[in-house]
Amino acid sequence: MAERQVTIDGQTYVLPQPFLVLATENPIEFEGVFPLPEAQLDRFFLKARLGYPGEEDELAVVLDQQDGHPLDRLQPVVSVAELDRLEASLGAIYVDELVRRWTIKLVRATRELPEMSIGGSVRGSLALERASRAWALLDGRAYTTPDDVEHMFTPVLGHRLVFSPTFIAESRGRSRDEIVNEVYGRCVAVAPPPDLADGTGAHGAARWTSPS
Repeated sequence: MAERQVTIDGQTYVLPQPFLVLATENPIEFEGVFPLPEAQLDRFFLKARLGYPGEEDELAVVLDQQDGHPLDRLQPVVSVAELDRLEASLGAIYVDELVRRWTIKLVRATRELPEMSIGGSVRGSLALERASRAWALLDGRAYTTPDDVEHMFTPVLGHRLVFSPTFIAESRGRSRDEIVNEVYGRCVAVAPPPDLADGTGAHGAARWTSPS
């Protein structure tokens, strides 16, 4: 995935841009399915849980299929050129040095916790920083804040962390997201976010709304 190319019978093929790999996992029917190795999981940028839709959304799904499948009516909503411009604009999102350093310290903290067998990798640091910028862009901002990093911590790092057997036993009955949220709290205790009260963090509005 990271190389954006495939090799078949000794012949290498460069994949077109944009290139994405989407993998789905059903929470049931696991027979014959094997967990991915940690190194392969680490190559996935983020993990999202869909769950069941709300009542109104589920009703909309039923109504939308009264006269055929909606895939038959599917139309593009964005062009490849527009996606390229959106990806290019990500590089213009401002990340303050304090936020970037805190992002790295947060990932490094996962490697120091006794609850972890394997903490976040350098690839995890790269993904968390980029995902925070992307979240800021989607929120209509040209700068990131510590809140962006916190928001993306679980989606980006949750599937990369390997818990110790003792911590798994202690956390029995809880969802993985709940466990990762607890891990985030313990990481923050090791690596506190930038001080927000004196203008060196997200609540220092002057610092974040007019970056230069």
